Amino acid sequence: KPTRLGDWDVAALVSHIAGNSLWLTRCASAPTAVRATRDHQSYFDSTDAEGIDARAKLRSTELTHQELQEFAHEWTSEAKGLLETVEPTTVVAGPTEPISFADLVFSRVVEGVVHGLDLAAPTIAFPPDPEALELVTRWLASRLEPPFPGRRPASRVPPAAADQCPRHEARWTRP
Repeated sequence: KPTRLGDWDVAALVSHIAGNSLWLTRCASAPTAVRATRDHQSYFDSTDAEGIDARAKLRSTELTHQELQEFAHEWTSEAKGLLETVEPTTVVAGPTEPISFADLVFSRVVEGVVHGLDLAAPTIAFPPDPEALELVTRWLASRLEPPFPGRRPASRVPPAAADQCPRHEARWTRP
């Protein structure tokens, strides 16, 4: 079935979500001694979108639906186990730069919630965890801040996030 992600079908989306769990386990198995230079705020600033797209599509065409389901279950289960064994402050090798395990997990939560909503559109899926949805909504709303301080209209995503601005800022005029 098609999804609302352009030319990604459900298999490619499931492959990508499962690949996120695989990525988490690979990063956690390669702790590094250097200081983290990325965090959950800057993680999405530099990604290999073309490579991610290619891997998701390739994996979804190479595996049968049953194999894809087993792949997703296996790597998700392994990633869950890491949450109990890896210290949140452990610095791991990220996709481009070192990142703390806690920040890497947060980035995977964002991906899981957002793509879970993408997956729910063409399928009958479970709604996301309300706390995870609220956390991700607040984080995404915080990313809407424009590069010009004091020049932003109010943004609201009830009930998770609200950013009230003074009236003169909402109109983009001086007080």
